[in-house]
Amino acid sequence: MGTRNVRMATSFYQHNETFARWSPQLGEDSPAGERACRAFGDALVGKIGSEFRTLGLQIGYAYENSSICVENGSAPPPYDPATYVPNARPGARAPHVWIEDGVSTLDLFGRSFVLLRFAGAPSADRIAQAAAAPNVPLTVRDIGSEEAAATYANKLVLVRPDGHVAWRADAAPADCSALIKRVRGA
Repeated sequence: MGTRNVRMATSFYQHNETFARWSPQLGEDSPAGERACRAFGDALVGKIGSEFRTLGLQIGYAYENSSICVENGSAPPPYDPATYVPNARPGARAPHVWIEDGVSTLDLFGRSFVLLRFAGAPSADRIAQAAAAPNVPLTVRDIGSEEAAATYANKLVLVRPDGHVAWRADAAPADCSALIKRVRGA
């Protein structure tokens, strides 16, 4: 992730450097000056403009192969620095979905681990008990939104306090204590 960001910053710097050597005709009130201005504007939009289209770079990062996230075999979305593709893959930023009037899934995160339970999910009791033993703060939240269920793709989704998905599945794991131990970094 850091290497990717440095490469993009270097590319932005190189694009900016080319503008320091732009045509002296830019200031001319002539057909050549007009052509130079149009070319300059096109170059700005195509090269410098990309510096302002970085939503995928800014919020599309994921903790790939993190020791505190449990991979589930799902493929990451294609990376595009300009476009953020919401997904609930372990390690990814938990996506925003409106779940009630004025309440987003993002409003649920930040104070504790949150276990999202979607329609048809099994009981979360074993996971909650596993979290209680080492005093890991966990909030279980039942979500009735079909849109959220489709976006999050599994019936149980555990989100870390930083808003990144730690684990997801359709059933609790056999060893809930091992799950909690891993996602808390123990």
